Amino acid sequence: MEAWLDGKELSRRPQTVNQYRALARQHILPRMGNMRLTDLQPLHLKQLYRSRKEEGRGARTVQMIHTLMHAVLKQAVKEGILGRNPAAAVQRPKVELAEMHILSEGQAQRLVIASQNTRYGMLFYLALMTGMREGEPLGLKWSDLDWANPAL
Repeated sequence: MEAWLDGKELSRRPQTVNQYRALARQHILPRMGNMRLTDLQPLHLKQLYRSRKEEGRGARTVQMIHTLMHAVLKQAVKEGILGRNPAAAVQRPKVELAEMHILSEGQAQRLVIASQNTRYGMLFYLALMTGMREGEPLGLKWSDLDWANPAL
């Protein structure tokens, strides 16, 4: 796992590698860190995913654990360490999409009024007026604005 993560530092963004390391440290290594790679079976992965879910981890986290394990084991097959990828025999965990709750016009107006003199007032206003998704306004930088060619 560590060797695979070290290799990913060359081809992935630091934030992505940090996310992989956190998943490995928090969810995979405590359960499977002492297991020999050649002993790993699909059943072990299913048990890992089930235990994470039973402990209250979100479906997306469990799915990311599977994605990471699949990639690590795929590399082990490429390097000749394993003859097959045990994760390929395990169905990818599903992510249940939550129903979206959209603010009514009145609720949106009340949110803008209630937050107008707060730190996040303009952020809420921008999100509501542009239809940006939850994380999009937070990712904006001043360099994203084109002051010479403003557009609606």
